[in-house]
Amino acid sequence: MKLEPLDQYTAVDKTKFGHAQILQAGTDLTIFCCGLMVQQTMQAAAKLSDINISAEVINLHTLRPLDEKAIIDSVKKTKTAIIACEHHLDSGFNTLIMSVIAKHMGRELIHPVAIEVIGTTGFGESGKDAQVLDKYGLNSLAIVKKTKLLLAKKLRLSLG
Repeated sequence: MKLEPLDQYTAVDKTKFGHAQILQAGTDLTIFCCGLMVQQTMQAAAKLSDINISAEVINLHTLRPLDEKAIIDSVKKTKTAIIACEHHLDSGFNTLIMSVIAKHMGRELIHPVAIEVIGTTGFGESGKDAQVLDKYGLNSLAIVKKTKLLLAKKLRLSLG
């Protein structure tokens, strides 16, 4: 598998420091991504669209400052979040997003938010990007699988 040039995904608007890029609007779920996972997420969003699942894709390319408004506005709409990163599950990107959601729960967010995370559980290694991503399940197929789990969780939580 060859990774596609990032230009086709970031051409939506100019990258602005501290501002998320909404790469694709959606209504069924939100997928937050950054770095190498942007390409994988956009591929997954295309596959999901083929089965009538509307994914909002948000590239959070700046972690400090983090665009909390973009996170809250999106999960308020979809009531879901998949956090797709190449970081360890116990730290980094996913914990930042979950802390923003938790901080706003009961204030701007009055409904529960169903969340699934894609990341690594061990130490990384060197290699070609595509091979390492596939080895650790950091690819579009994993995002599609997590979407099915997430939508089932959303239904159980009666989030509609």
